[in-house]
Amino acid sequence: MGIEWIAAHSPQAKGRVERCFGTLQDRLVKGLRLARARTLEEANAYLEAVFLPDWNRRFARDPANATDAHRPIGRQQELSGVLAHVETRKVGNDYTVAWKGRKWQIPKTAIGPGLRGSSIRVEERLDGRMMARVNGAPAQLELCDQSQPRSNTENKTSGKRYVPAPGQSRWMDRFRIKGNAAWKAYRDREAATVSAPLRSPSGLPPQG
Repeated sequence: MGIEWIAAHSPQAKGRVERCFGTLQDRLVKGLRLARARTLEEANAYLEAVFLPDWNRRFARDPANATDAHRPIGRQQELSGVLAHVETRKVGNDYTVAWKGRKWQIPKTAIGPGLRGSSIRVEERLDGRMMARVNGAPAQLELCDQSQPRSNTENKTSGKRYVPAPGQSRWMDRFRIKGNAAWKAYRDREAATVSAPLRSPSGLPPQG
């Protein structure tokens, strides 16, 4: 906006500023006490009606050049974007950005190559609009979900394994052991093992 900070490069210039502050802190406080101002409204009324007119009459000086040096606002300067809450956000794979727990969609007209994964400027303006700067151009964002953002406690699961009540588990349905080929082979092998005579490692019949 053409505003430039000019520092005080000399003790004399710095002294003029501090002298003004000292005068205000001394005379204004005493004037408020004499005016018996006890509320903010009474103090503002004294400041505007008494103190400032007397201050300007005694200390104001006409400038050496009365020409107005303010510059007009150009097309590249947008006050609504300057006077906004601005932060940087990363663009997701679905061309959305997160803001205060919600997702905001970038319009298709502003989508271009290399936008996913990049960082863009997001502006929350005073009129409530959400804007983004994509390749230097403003683009209005649209809210993806109208519902209220959920808290972190609602997103978390309990982490407990589901255990059905006794008699309600169905995991053994259609599972049968008796009657199939594997079960018959197992019973035949057990029967052969029981009917075979026991022998000791020496070859002699086992003792008693």
